[in-house]
Amino acid sequence: MIALIAPATFASARANEILRPGVPVIDIARAEVTAAIAGILTSNCIAADAPRPYDLTYLGLPAGDPHVSESVRSRINGALQDAIRGSGLAINVNTAENARVLLPILGSGGESSRQIEQMVNRLYASTFAVAVQASRPTVDVSRLTISIFARSANGSYGCNRTIGINLHLPSFTAIGDFRGSSVDLVELSGVYQSVLAGVAPKLASAAGLTFRPDMRIDGICSLSQRAADTFTTAYFQMQEGELAAWLDGKPLPALITGQTADGTGAGEGGGIIMDVAFRLPEKDGRIVDLTITIRQGDTVLARRRALAVADEGMLDGCRPAAVVEASRTPAEAVTDDGARVAAAEPARGDSPSAPKTGNAASPVEPQDKPSSAAGETPAVGPAASAAPAATPAEQEGQPQRHLFIIANHDYRYAEDVRYAMNDASAIEKLFVEQFGLAPANITRYQDLTKAELEYLFGDKDRTGTIANQVSSPNAEVYVYFVGHGSRSFLGGEADKTPYLLGSDSRPDRLDLTGYDLDTMIGQLAAMRARAFPAGRVVVMLESCFSGRSDAGDLVTGISAPNSGAAPVLKAGKGVTLIAAAHSDQVAVWDSDYRHGVFTDALVSALYGEADETRFGGNADGDVTVAELENFLQSRMTRRIKQLRPEFRQTPEIDGAAATDVLFTLPRDGIGREEATEREHYELLTAREILESKDFSGVQPYLRGCVYCPLKDELRELVQTERRREAICRAEERHAAELMKRGSALEIGAYLQSCECCGNRKPLEDRLAELKGPDPAALKDEALWAAAEKDATLDAYWYYVQNCEECTRKRDGEKKVAGICQRAHETVDAQFPADRSYDGLLRYLASCNDLPPVCGACRRMGEAIKLVAEIESRPDFASSNTSTFVPANAPERVVAVESEDLKSYKTVMLSADPSDYDLFLERFPGSVYVPEIKERLTSLLAQEATWEEVANIHSVEAYRRYVLQYPTGKHLREARERIEMLQDETDWQTVLVERSRGALVDYLRKRPKGRYADHARQLVREFDEKG
Repeated sequence: MIALIAPATFASARANEILRPGVPVIDIARAEVTAAIAGILTSNCIAADAPRPYDLTYLGLPAGDPHVSESVRSRINGALQDAIRGSGLAINVNTAENARVLLPILGSGGESSRQIEQMVNRLYASTFAVAVQASRPTVDVSRLTISIFARSANGSYGCNRTIGINLHLPSFTAIGDFRGSSVDLVELSGVYQSVLAGVAPKLASAAGLTFRPDMRIDGICSLSQRAADTFTTAYFQMQEGELAAWLDGKPLPALITGQTADGTGAGEGGGIIMDVAFRLPEKDGRIVDLTITIRQGDTVLARRRALAVADEGMLDGCRPAAVVEASRTPAEAVTDDGARVAAAEPARGDSPSAPKTGNAASPVEPQDKPSSAAGETPAVGPAASAAPAATPAEQEGQPQRHLFIIANHDYRYAEDVRYAMNDASAIEKLFVEQFGLAPANITRYQDLTKAELEYLFGDKDRTGTIANQVSSPNAEVYVYFVGHGSRSFLGGEADKTPYLLGSDSRPDRLDLTGYDLDTMIGQLAAMRARAFPAGRVVVMLESCFSGRSDAGDLVTGISAPNSGAAPVLKAGKGVTLIAAAHSDQVAVWDSDYRHGVFTDALVSALYGEADETRFGGNADGDVTVAELENFLQSRMTRRIKQLRPEFRQTPEIDGAAATDVLFTLPRDGIGREEATEREHYELLTAREILESKDFSGVQPYLRGCVYCPLKDELRELVQTERRREAICRAEERHAAELMKRGSALEIGAYLQSCECCGNRKPLEDRLAELKGPDPAALKDEALWAAAEKDATLDAYWYYVQNCEECTRKRDGEKKVAGICQRAHETVDAQFPADRSYDGLLRYLASCNDLPPVCGACRRMGEAIKLVAEIESRPDFASSNTSTFVPANAPERVVAVESEDLKSYKTVMLSADPSDYDLFLERFPGSVYVPEIKERLTSLLAQEATWEEVANIHSVEAYRRYVLQYPTGKHLREARERIEMLQDETDWQTVLVERSRGALVDYLRKRPKGRYADHARQLVREFDEKG
């Protein structure tokens, strides 16, 4: 939410408060940053496997920030970096070289934490990132907002903290809270650079730039002499800043400076003219009120108004130009942009005028003509610019004008209003560029609740705070609301009250949670009658009251068109209401232009199209109710038929007659075709370039565009392609080196990791050549030849265990498995069919002869059990006296009653080495000791192998364990870790590419992966952004 107050209010607030030095800023910053980072660390939101010490990227206050000078910016960044490094936390501080890309956000001075978070998330990968914003509420104080972002376990910056510090500039110390205004001042050079940056594409291709200062001040001070010098310095500093990308190596356009504003010979041959009107809003201060107008030929490219801070002593000797303005001849009238027009011409301001009747403005009346009564309502009558002069203050310019914008985008209980932020920005831009409203008189709110709407406009019993910002008796107040409106579903047939929805309103009980539109209109009418009876109020609503939105019904289970009588929209005395649709219709959103259809048409109308003859106007410079209504109806109907032909949307205007003039267009206003329509065309072109990834079309587009939407995305596209080209060039150089002196291992690693791989075929041929005489390969060949010659189990097993390149390892393993298989088959064939005692002993003896690598006999356990049963019979001793016992019969076959046999059977089923140790401790002389020791050795080797694999922690290591121990103790855990590491690798690929395609590929491959939910959320964000 951005709140600005008028310069007069700023002056009074500043004069009543004395600011004294405070605590050194480095001490406050160190304590606050330490507490914030410590709080993040204790919240368990950082990934547990994040490397320590943590990396911190310091973005800082970027170069070019208009709020402070370059020397102060350097001191701020130095102090904050020292504070972070001295925090005592385990972090490594790195300074970002590309922090300037955040300047459009950080330099705005508004609440843009979400934009900063998105930009930081796209550009940086450290655990922490610190961004700094600056604003300038007073001459001596800069308010620093330090945003600390922490990367969470899901890979995005979601654990954030914000710190606010009031910096006293003269002493460079931190002070506490003070009664400063909400105006945002800037440096004089910063104003110049920000305005020039807005027309950089035009400026880069212009033949020259003419700077024409117009000093509307009285007295003599150094500002008059240094204005051109300050501009010249700021202009040439931009050659290494904002203009660098547009100049593309070309020199800056020639600069012409002059103190006159007659324009003789200026701007010829495609040149650009920059007129700057200087005013002093207060005496003995350091504030300069600037009105900057940039033209090329007859086209106004931009108009800005700002309050700038002059250097110490620059304004000594000057005072506000009240005497100068009064001394102008009555035959001249001065417009806000500095141009002088004859009084005989129709009087037009550069802002909306009060309602009037008639088709043409009246000439300026003599100053001695009596003024109208204070309580007279000017709903119908002459234009404000043609009205009799009442006071000298009113003779200087237009009435005091205020614009209040309420943009409700995020709703707790209803569908979000998709393009609310775009609509609000378009209205703000319209009133600044077309009608010349000062930024100090524009107040913008976001996502207001019902209570906040009542606080602002009042409720049935109490007035709101909006009247506190209006002081002129002939003020003009414009209110623009974009958000949901609706009827009351439970109010019955008699309830025809229209409601505006706060961000916390429940659509099913608007009678309790909605804000009554009639109450707001009534409070605005009462405020006008009380505070500015000679002024007026205009309310513009980008909302509907049917109970539905473009996304569907606000209340599920209820048919909105059949849920009661439609609300009645009506204006109050002195209030003009412009609504987007009838109360029973839906306000449609335009997904192509990313605006509401009504707002898009309204902006086009007030840029002058409603007054043009081709659209039914009379081209007299005034937009009447009839002209505006006809234009909106025609433009919106045509567009809705293209978007949603099933809907109808008819705008409503109440509180003024058809012939009343709602807005008076400025003489040199920016046309919609040159401004918004051009911006729409550029937006569609930029989207086509992004979708087709036409890298060759980016630079021509950026050189020729004026408004350059999606400029950052296009530059990122170019940077991505340039990074890829740089990678390809580096790979090409690396490949050339490998062709000369690379080993087979280096070439193989390159071929596995290269991205472009332009020289793959020559490298593969080179790799094939190198593999012949490679010593490791020769050794492997010798080992394999020896194994083939012997053709024994030991020979093949020796090759498998000792090979280096292991090109024939799989063949060796197959040979070993085949020999073992045949050995098992031979032994199994000896199992006695009659299960005789002698036959079982011979079978067990054969089992003992099997090589250890082949494992135990398949039926060994069964044979031991049968032998035990035979020996446990009562007649075994007498019947076995003549039994033949082979010499190599296993000694471990004992009577079933023996303790070591029972323990042996139990231990052989265990995978715990401690059980085998216990057996050896209890039965050191048992016949089963050799087999127990062999099994224990195998288990310990398996555990050692697992520990080694776990320390390596790679997919290849875990796969080696699985192949070596297909029935091992840790088999399941090894497979789970293989899946986890592969998932991590796929997600890192997504983080590097940061594209929707990479996210979709990840979800297709791993729909149940660790990061699947986060990937789906990012895909939805990509789709919402278009």
